[in-house]
Amino acid sequence: MTSLRSRFPRARWALLVGLVIPVLAGASGLALVSPSQPHAVISVAQPARVRTYALRMVTLDGQLLPDHLHRLAYWIRPGRHTVGFMAFMNNAFGPGFSASSVGGSENWPTVTMDFKAGRTYYFGAKIVHGRASRWKPIVVLVRKNHD
Repeated sequence: MTSLRSRFPRARWALLVGLVIPVLAGASGLALVSPSQPHAVISVAQPARVRTYALRMVTLDGQLLPDHLHRLAYWIRPGRHTVGFMAFMNNAFGPGFSASSVGGSENWPTVTMDFKAGRTYYFGAKIVHGRASRWKPIVVLVRKNHD
């Protein structure tokens, strides 16, 4: 019985790993990166004195984000991305909101924009025409040099 090691010399393993890892990374479709790599930050944390409704990021470039209901920020590769959001609204602003989502997965509003390295983009939900069922995600603050 021949082992895989004897059939695949070290150089072939390196080539195989070099080809498979980028394919798997691309297959996930997510532009998430480590904070140690060049990155932009997308955040739904509510900065002080900002009066918008709370959001959660649910998709990035059409792919569902991991742990999207519990995370307030993601580190992403700089560049053009589309981010999908879900809003949480009630009559009061701030962290004490009641978690009632507005909309469903088929109509999560998205924002497509260029994200630059070294910046943090804060998003909130704005009601359109006074109707909670009609809202849109907006950039409420951009901070430079988040590191």
